[in-house]
Amino acid sequence: MTQLPKLHDVYRTHARIKPLIFETPLLTSVELADKTGAHTDVLLVQLSGGGLLAGMAMAAKSINPGIHIVGVSLEQSPAMLESLKAGTPIQVEEKDSIADSLLGGIGLDNRYTLPMVEKYVDEHVLVSEEGIKDAMFYLFEKHRLIAEGAAAVGVGVLMHRKIDVKDKKVVTLLSGSSILTEKELRQAICVDSEAVAAIEAGFSALAEDKATMPPIMHIEVPEHQGDVDIKAAYVQGLDHLAVKVGAGFFNNHKIGLPNSPAMMVAISARTGFVEAVLLDNAYLTDVRTGAAGAVAAKYLAPEDIKIAGVVGAGAQGRYQIEGLRCVRKFDQLLAFDLDRRFGSH
Repeated sequence: MTQLPKLHDVYRTHARIKPLIFETPLLTSVELADKTGAHTDVLLVQLSGGGLLAGMAMAAKSINPGIHIVGVSLEQSPAMLESLKAGTPIQVEEKDSIADSLLGGIGLDNRYTLPMVEKYVDEHVLVSEEGIKDAMFYLFEKHRLIAEGAAAVGVGVLMHRKIDVKDKKVVTLLSGSSILTEKELRQAICVDSEAVAAIEAGFSALAEDKATMPPIMHIEVPEHQGDVDIKAAYVQGLDHLAVKVGAGFFNNHKIGLPNSPAMMVAISARTGFVEAVLLDNAYLTDVRTGAAGAVAAKYLAPEDIKIAGVVGAGAQGRYQIEGLRCVRKFDQLLAFDLDRRFGSH
């Protein structure tokens, strides 16, 4: 195994959700070319269903026709690679992998990504589970980057010398982001029917003794009028367990900081590796509480209601009503709050 030097540069491209499957990888290639120059020799990209690799390869070749494109597949289930060998989409046995988001077939009716990968990709390599784990550890130890398995496969290829990159300028894609800010979480998650269903499933698992939820660890910090609570839970059968660190430091507002900073950590239930850090500042707790109120209303509120009422017109009052709208229809909302400012809107 090769011990890589520290990466020369780590560039952050902007996540986009686009209606066309190839638009995001196309734009990512253009942005990478802008940041790294058009003289990259080798580009390594993850390969599963082929949308990411096909789009990036097509764009990269149009910018730099001489670039060498390498598709990185899992040893466990290389569906696209086997389909290329067969000349037609085929199914392969799907095995467990630390890079589970790269599992899955390419679709037996595949008409787009298979021919594009065949046309634009110059070389294919397989990465082992050991190589992925080595890459994840390297990225964390040397660069303090928390990378999920699928994001680290290109680094695994380089560390295990799967391709010759001597004296070449190499770019590998660390896809995804494992550290999400409150702003990013607010854009992705809200109190909706999906959130309500997830919370209901969690309650059911707890009632059926399928969840592990140890007592809360509570730490007082009296000299700064603060406290920290550490909570954790695991539901059998899920891919991750979660640890939440929530704090209440009630003088923070005097220095321009939120009084209730909080974060959650998602840990792989298979490996114990940290796979994501969610810097939510209690936003996910607000969503959870609003969704929990919806579950209660689903089973306890009358089926036919015309008027809904909420006591408290702050953030949680809003989330409770958003949750209620997921399970009941109503025509009128009455809100009460001790702060008269809320009654003026």
